[in-house]
Amino acid sequence: MIFKCKEENVRILKKLINFYCKIRTLVVNEENPFVSYDIIKKE
Repeated sequence: MIFKCKEENVRILKKLINFYCKIRTLVVNEENPFVSYDIIKKE
């Protein structure tokens, strides 16, 4: 699952997701305030 979110939301997002998924940063674009994240279910 890939989605985009603003950088300031990432900390909140990680807290919510970290306990059952791992987050891999895919794209950080200097000109774009959005960062792409890949959510991978933990085994």
